[in-house]
Amino acid sequence: MLIGTLKLLIVLGVLPFLCGLWFVKKAEISSGKIATSFVSGYITMFALFQIVFTIAQVLTNQLAPIVLWFSVALFVIALCSLIYARKELPQMVHSIYGICKEKKSFTTYTIWIICILLLAFPIVMSFLYQYADGDDSYYLALATAISKSGILNGNLPYTGGTTAIDLRHAWAGGVSFTAYLSKISGLHTAIIAHFLLPPFLFVIMYMIYWLIAKVLLKDKKKYIPFFMIIIVIMYIF
Repeated sequence: MLIGTLKLLIVLGVLPFLCGLWFVKKAEISSGKIATSFVSGYITMFALFQIVFTIAQVLTNQLAPIVLWFSVALFVIALCSLIYARKELPQMVHSIYGICKEKKSFTTYTIWIICILLLAFPIVMSFLYQYADGDDSYYLALATAISKSGILNGNLPYTGGTTAIDLRHAWAGGVSFTAYLSKISGLHTAIIAHFLLPPFLFVIMYMIYWLIAKVLLKDKKKYIPFFMIIIVIMYIF
């Protein structure tokens, strides 16, 4: 399980970040580079998977080509992006160092601590209070069937039988993406869908809102934690 988790950290953490470096360099962003790289990288990764998934579905209807083609394509894009924007990495490290050294008032520290605790709350709850719901009977069952059989279309999770292409779900890559993660990591789809994937999606969601806050409050950055607190309270509610 440890090796499988490390593989997921590479696919869901390292490679998307490297893919996003290309957009940071291309846009010449002055701040928020780390969040921009992650968000851009995830958009790139999901778009690439959808393209590969669609082609594989039409040509072979097999999961195996997706595992090979998508993995190679994602790695190549990440490598090219790293080579192209490698000079951005020292600047990102320096920006983190600068934030850590920046002196803030006790009130500011308190607000940020409250903000971080509230942001962490949904992630912690996603681990502690995961439960099976109606979607599991179809989406999680289908992801498991795809992972085990290697066939993208043809499984009917409700009965265990076979079926023709389900046009309602045929072009949605999310289920097959879960099956792909299960295949490369060796972990069960339920573990990935309920425990390992949600924290990454939570963090990306937070990064998107944080980047929005930086634009809306560019002249009043001290209000950014308040913005994030409002967002996460609305989400929790």
